[in-house]
Amino acid sequence: VVGAPPPGVNPAAAAADAGARGLDAAVGVVDYDAATECVAVVSANDARQTAPVVCADALGRNAGDLFLSTGRVNGAHVGDYLTFVTSTVMSDKLYAAKKQILEGMGYSADAQAFPVFADRMPLQLFAYMRFARVQEPSELMTVSFEEDRIVSPMNEYEILQLLMGDAREMLAEYENSSEEFELLQLKETNISERQMTAAKLRLGEKRLINATTTAVRKRLAPIRGIPTKQGLEDPNADLLEIFDAIENLPNKPKQMFDEFRAWARGDYEDQIRGGGKGGGGSGCG
Repeated sequence: VVGAPPPGVNPAAAAADAGARGLDAAVGVVDYDAATECVAVVSANDARQTAPVVCADALGRNAGDLFLSTGRVNGAHVGDYLTFVTSTVMSDKLYAAKKQILEGMGYSADAQAFPVFADRMPLQLFAYMRFARVQEPSELMTVSFEEDRIVSPMNEYEILQLLMGDAREMLAEYENSSEEFELLQLKETNISERQMTAAKLRLGEKRLINATTTAVRKRLAPIRGIPTKQGLEDPNADLLEIFDAIENLPNKPKQMFDEFRAWARGDYEDQIRGGGKGGGGSGCG
């Protein structure tokens, strides 16, 4: 595994440093040799000349940034990601305290960016959003940036809906939000190289967004309620009430018969004379 060193670092020094630290995975760096007009691999171990080389990007760029730098799109870029930007709410009564705590941990209170991959989302993204949305001072210190811990169902519901909304907005920026559009375009034989490259880039980005949406849906699934002032309510409460009424239909005849017997015994006589439960006159003499 090799990679270009960070800007300002000599390739030879970077290779020697990798060997000195015993980094078996990072066995060398790549450099461009102007004399031979070739890319040279500076190895830090005794790798054979025919050994396969996997080149990693030291800058950690995604497919879009690499496209702007190289003019090519790598459809098999395993480290591809999209950047999600989130912020605290300036009108929040706890904004000043949140800003001070976040800046103390190296985060920005405004427009903090996080990379989101196809198979994972950073723990810090969830922690940041949970922290940004807590409403009570006592909850500020319950947010963990070290482990995936829910603050409250309402807080979790809110941040997941925000993430879902961000993903939908990103998909809406494309002329067609479906992946099928690019897949069909790539099958065409009369498109230009530029169109094909653009289609590959859009397809990769859409797959990342859809993977993020799927992951958010899975996290939302256990949260069955809708936040209200009284807590979480079941979104299917009205349907459940209808089904309960249907299930109780067989008991209705028995309830009617019991009420008829109670009337025959005179159990409701006092209510009739008193004008019913509402206290109004019944009109009966």
